[in-house]
Amino acid sequence: MKYFKKLVGKKVYLSPINPTDYEQYCAWINDFNTTVCLGLATTNTSLPQEQKILEDLAQGHNYAIVKNC
Repeated sequence: MKYFKKLVGKKVYLSPINPTDYEQYCAWINDFNTTVCLGLATTNTSLPQEQKILEDLAQGHNYAIVKNC
């Protein structure tokens, strides 16, 4: 199972970060419209960099927001 529900709401739930999602995270972090309000709009991240970041985050208490289906 890719995600498991840690904290559940009506529309979304929190699940520990899954490092295999690095391609999706990389697309988001390199999208100007997504990152302009985060202060990261001038930064580009490669796939290997994002994979390493997610692997590091997955070692701690960091969660993804997942839409309930």
